[in-house]
Amino acid sequence: MGNRAVATDANGETVAATTTDTELGYVNGVTSDLQTQIDTKLSNVFPTTIAALRAATFMGGPSVYDWFDDLDRFSTDFWVITHVGGGSVVNNSGYGGNLRLVTGALDNNSSQGQNSKAGVVLTASKKLWFICNFLVDVVSLTPDMMVGLATYDTTLITAGAGIAQCADYAGFVLDGGDSLLFRTQDALGVETENDTLIDLADGTSIEVAFYWDGVDTVTPYVNAVAKTAHTTNLPSGTVYPSLALQNGSGAARYIETSWTRVLMER
Repeated sequence: MGNRAVATDANGETVAATTTDTELGYVNGVTSDLQTQIDTKLSNVFPTTIAALRAATFMGGPSVYDWFDDLDRFSTDFWVITHVGGGSVVNNSGYGGNLRLVTGALDNNSSQGQNSKAGVVLTASKKLWFICNFLVDVVSLTPDMMVGLATYDTTLITAGAGIAQCADYAGFVLDGGDSLLFRTQDALGVETENDTLIDLADGTSIEVAFYWDGVDTVTPYVNAVAKTAHTTNLPSGTVYPSLALQNGSGAARYIETSWTRVLMER
């Protein structure tokens, strides 16, 4: 049966344990709780499925960059806000907070926000996730909108040019209707676009995400459901969490998010 470790039975008598001396040697030199070490190791495994991402707690550390903003407070030190034709920012702070960008009241007025401290690059061998929720108050009045990662640009959407004028981004867009699309666009402005992912409803929050596999593919998700992946016309520069809305009618409209997360391998 081989050499066994020594233990005591219920009577305090010395007996041979089921653990062999070889097995006992495996824990020689251990300086802390093994289960804690295992749990810590597992928590730092980069998620590669939407289910794993949604289950992942904060992962910031030496191997993972984890930027999460639950909008419990708002600071212009982080978010750069730009309005064209007037507009405002509403932040409901504290637990369950959100960021609302309100446009001016005229057609083609726009409002946008970019987090200038959370820039990332879709880099070879470095997997990445972007995920957030958002809503648009009235999508039936043909607004232009984008949510995703975009190059730093104070006019992500402009009158006449719409979203197409912004190069280097990956994100979800409305382009004059209520059909949500996913678009990637390279630094030269060449784009790849999905067909309709979902028809948005007025004032209804949805969750969107996309996953960069660190090789050549970006896969979008809507409400945790994978959509057609993109392998062409991907952004190559530094991109930042962004949301923008351009009014499609003669009344002020808004886009709102209550949390945004970017997760990337270091």
